[in-house]
Amino acid sequence: MMCEGIAMNLRNCRVFVSRSAMFLLVFGLNMPLIEATEYFVAVDHPNASDSNDGLSLNEPFETLGRAVNPLLPGDTLSIKEGIYREALVLTRTGTPSSPITIRAYPGDEERVVILGSDVVTGWTNDGGDVWSVSWQPLPPLVYGTGWMDYGEYSRRREMVFVDGFSLTQVLLEADLVSGRFWMDDDAQRIRIHCPEDPNLLLSGSAVRVICPLLT
Repeated sequence: MMCEGIAMNLRNCRVFVSRSAMFLLVFGLNMPLIEATEYFVAVDHPNASDSNDGLSLNEPFETLGRAVNPLLPGDTLSIKEGIYREALVLTRTGTPSSPITIRAYPGDEERVVILGSDVVTGWTNDGGDVWSVSWQPLPPLVYGTGWMDYGEYSRRREMVFVDGFSLTQVLLEADLVSGRFWMDDDAQRIRIHCPEDPNLLLSGSAVRVICPLLT
């Protein structure tokens, strides 16, 4: 536990100061214990802001990116319900006895959603049921030594969703039929085959390579 780690440091300090100055021993014994802290993030809360300290449900952080910054071993981040369109990246790690805990706020376990996609608008009709929008392709996957490379399709990272349904990616414009999408790398546009105007539906595309894992 954290207090055990501090006690061990103090024992080391006593051994050291017994051979030097007594005032160091007194200083060491009066070191304050570091207590674990719980932080809160709530994207839909009216008072949510990344300028808050995140220490209460009434003044939570707004984004996960800001909320993970102050986390230290032993701390907890409680996530309130909502859709978080961002990556969850930790820059620190806990310890076996003082882990960093990231959890859904109790009672919100099935209502916290972290997505690697953003809502896409501004689709233009290219004729018939084909629609397109300007888009920067994600960098293709690079396989490391010992990994089987199954070709271009397996190296693509793009994903497109329309009204909650995932479209199938194709590599050739000629294969662009209903329910599929094609990444036009030369024009830097995503082209989809959709019988309805995607601007009137909820459409999104994957924009992040990093995917968080919460247990």
